[in-house]
Amino acid sequence: MMSIVWTICVRVYELLQKYGPSNIVLWRLRSRRGLRWGGVVGLAGAVAYGGMFLGISYAVQQGLSPWLYLLAAVALWDAIKFLMFIPISAVKLFRVRAQEARMLRATVRDVYAAEAAEGRQHDKLTRTERRELLVGMRAQSRS
Repeated sequence: MMSIVWTICVRVYELLQKYGPSNIVLWRLRSRRGLRWGGVVGLAGAVAYGGMFLGISYAVQQGLSPWLYLLAAVALWDAIKFLMFIPISAVKLFRVRAQEARMLRATVRDVYAAEAAEGRQHDKLTRTERRELLVGMRAQSRS
């Protein structure tokens, strides 16, 4: 009997991870491109799922089936997930940007060293050149 309950729980978990709207959104936000939207989307998701939780709870109190409390619990859990993702995305974005800055400094240092080895004195890299190096590094890290 316990193995049947365990199997059902695992299948429901897999379905929610694969097809649950909140899980799909959070999965996309964990990418480098999505991290900058983490705060805004996290707040919007928390408000949406919080409103859903309040609406379902109110509907049950007005006489609908108490089984809807299961759906309300899922909505509350998703609201909490979105709220927790806001600071997590900020920390992750800070770490990624710090790592990119370190990589950019190392790349610029290598450019200066290569030109010094050739006997040329290079002026300071312009903002456009630094941006091009950063875009190239991001493209390399994606592939």
